[in-house]
Amino acid sequence: MGRGRNMKLNMLRLDEFCDSVRDGTHDTPQKVDNGYKLITAKHINNTGIDFSEAYFISEKDYNHINERSKVEKWDVLMSMIGNGLGKTYLVSNNPDYAIKNLALFKIGEEYKAKWLHYYLSSSIGQNLIYSKLQGTGQPFVSLSFLRKMKIPVPDSYCILCKITSILSAYDNLIENNTRRIRLLEQMAENLYKEWFAYHKIKDDAKEVRITDFVNISRGLSYSSEEIECEEGRDLINLKNIQAFGGFRLDGTKKYNGKYKKEQIVVEGDLVMGVTDMTQDRRTVGSVALIPNISTQSVISADLIKLTSYIDNVYLYAMFRWENVSKYISQFANGANVLHLRPQALKNIKVLLPPKVEIDRYVANVKPMIQMINKLNTENENLSRQRDLLLPRLMSGKLEVNV
Repeated sequence: MGRGRNMKLNMLRLDEFCDSVRDGTHDTPQKVDNGYKLITAKHINNTGIDFSEAYFISEKDYNHINERSKVEKWDVLMSMIGNGLGKTYLVSNNPDYAIKNLALFKIGEEYKAKWLHYYLSSSIGQNLIYSKLQGTGQPFVSLSFLRKMKIPVPDSYCILCKITSILSAYDNLIENNTRRIRLLEQMAENLYKEWFAYHKIKDDAKEVRITDFVNISRGLSYSSEEIECEEGRDLINLKNIQAFGGFRLDGTKKYNGKYKKEQIVVEGDLVMGVTDMTQDRRTVGSVALIPNISTQSVISADLIKLTSYIDNVYLYAMFRWENVSKYISQFANGANVLHLRPQALKNIKVLLPPKVEIDRYVANVKPMIQMINKLNTENENLSRQRDLLLPRLMSGKLEVNV
């Protein structure tokens, strides 16, 4: 690659580039116990589709939706509404689900689908989408705009394939790391359940209130001016909490306001979400371990810090994999936004095994947590490199040798 002057770009409407541009169902099919999953805007995230919270619909409803909006391999999906608006998903397998509140770009060809996915995910594509939002309470992007939206496309199919192959190499490395992360998390979960959850220790375990061995520190409130800054402390906030537990590196903000000593977090600290912007209880009560972040960090009011004489690796596993977090989340309430009062933890009791058993678990799992953090950091760096390279490749500023 070098500086390019020869790549010619054509601006094509999406209804010209794609076979068709349509959306999923506007109805709300009835839930059933078994059948086909219904995927909506909230199920698309940074790592793909989260099927765990999608509900089943009947075969009749599935077939009815797919008469108009059947998802097939090498199509592209994009969220059209809600908090995840603009997030895209490249369909690289043969799907067996129906969609709602998602744009469906019918393409059916690998490299063209990848090109569209990368463009829509880029800062250029995202800025264009967000400049055309409609609605006030619940912003959305219209299907008519998406059909007319123009994207740059090389006049040479070979160049298009080469550029998407370069970008895909980064995604393949990220995907491999993500698989390793899932495997390590599964190992840590299985070990916890094998030692503690599946075989409860009755004689030597102690039933204690959470607040008897955990101290709670509230996060800080901030103004918009205090986070509209280029430099400052890292502000760990609700976006750093993965759904149902775990840490997201890409959610951090910068903060230049005041804070208290107890609101500082460092690597290994344990935090819990006390807010949920939806009614799904995906972040409220969920916990995360702070990874190795480059600067000293503080937590927002949407989080609390949990401090204990018990190792945080064990506490993280207990909250996440013994359904303690899920139980705690039921105490959150609110009409539009769920809030959990830290006092709700006061009367919740758990079984604590002997210290020797806790220490044995920590000794086995802490290296797994450290490797997960390392792989997540690698993925963050790979994503950053790909995203910096993407607009230069797609605009022709970098020459591609075919």
